[in-house]
Amino acid sequence: MAELPEMVTGDDLVWYDLSSPSAADVAELGQILDLDCHTVEDALSERERPRIVHFGEYSFLTAYCTHHNRHRIQVKRISVYIFPSALITIHPADTKDMEEVVGRWRQDYHLAAWGVRGLLYALMDVMVDTQFEVLETIDAATDDLSKQLFSDKMDVKHLQRATFIVRGQLVHLHRIVPQTRDIVASIMRQGMADDWPTDLHIYWEDVNNHILRASEWADSLREMVSSLRGLAGDQRLTHERDHEEIGRLGGHHRRADPDHRVVRHERALPRLRETGRPDLRRRPDHRLVSHLVFHLPQAQLALTSPAQPSMR
Repeated sequence: MAELPEMVTGDDLVWYDLSSPSAADVAELGQILDLDCHTVEDALSERERPRIVHFGEYSFLTAYCTHHNRHRIQVKRISVYIFPSALITIHPADTKDMEEVVGRWRQDYHLAAWGVRGLLYALMDVMVDTQFEVLETIDAATDDLSKQLFSDKMDVKHLQRATFIVRGQLVHLHRIVPQTRDIVASIMRQGMADDWPTDLHIYWEDVNNHILRASEWADSLREMVSSLRGLAGDQRLTHERDHEEIGRLGGHHRRADPDHRVVRHERALPRLRETGRPDLRRRPDHRLVSHLVFHLPQAQLALTSPAQPSMR
């Protein structure tokens, strides 16, 4: 680490990587390179907001790679000191995304030819790709929730629980994606001032387009999940009202049809008994019509059924 001052100020392209350094290691780095004390403290912070700060001779950047792990979003912090000819990265040891970054550096010789800005492009491109992958997973989960909402066998509690989980993931992602978009925009503004090569601008325009799409996608998914959450709440209220109505009607006189409407079983009519005598009535055409009269034992209700008329 004692050779870093000469390496940073030299003409050769340098990448210096610190994997899971201690606070003392980062503090020593700050003393050797005369780094801002706030950035030294933030370089190891797990809850630091994604941002980029430009100083006179260097810039400090903190960003995150994201991964979807069942019901949670895992984030891996990468802090970067950007010098004119040196790139210093600080990250946890289990950050496998740095292997992908190194692989891209090796695959595309243009990146090293463009110096630090080319190396930084590969780093930011990997970060944005990981955020895109998480958004794709959340989008698929949102589609499943939409199908469950309109399913004939909808489980309201399960739907609300799943919607709450997806909403929490989007809230977490919303703290990363828009800030990453701002980081890319800030680097590109500085590149315009430094008169980058045209091809390098094209590379950065590509990653900028991706992060803009990711930001818009995250916003649309948040709106979709909010709508699903509201509809699921309405469905639960309707379900609870149905249960209240069922309880009011009586527990042993109810059932639900396939459309989830409450259908009440009516009591069977008491058995009718025949009085045994006909009811003879004269019609206006002077014909007698015989009716059999039935009486309900408990209700004062009489039902008549016509019998064969007798002509006279």
